[in-house]
Amino acid sequence: MTARGLGDNDPLAQPARRPRVQSPIPARAVETEEAPDPAESGTGGPGTRKNSGWKAIPKDKQQLSLYLRRDLVERMRNAVVATWHLEDGPDNLSDLASRAFEAAVTELETEHNEGRPFPQRPRGARVGHPL
Repeated sequence: MTARGLGDNDPLAQPARRPRVQSPIPARAVETEEAPDPAESGTGGPGTRKNSGWKAIPKDKQQLSLYLRRDLVERMRNAVVATWHLEDGPDNLSDLASRAFEAAVTELETEHNEGRPFPQRPRGARVGHPL
């Protein structure tokens, strides 16, 4: 029987959900006396916005889509899993990527703009290799 109870011939029937399996990776212990601020944790509440209706994104963050080599992505994921327990280890893939981008941009600014942020690009300017 399906979730709607109309039998196997119902084209709109949803398959029964599988039970959740506990992750083999232990959860990171959080030592805090106060409840986390929802605006900082991305769980909703003031200071957040919704993305695709399923998760909240803090206002100071922006979702970014990009393409990376598969082998690099695999190395990144392995690094996060192997180092998340360290005090300075990345919390997740986004944290690792953010740290790497921050270091790369700072290096470019140091080498090519006397350590200052680059000027704001003109509105509508293409980002990427010019043709």
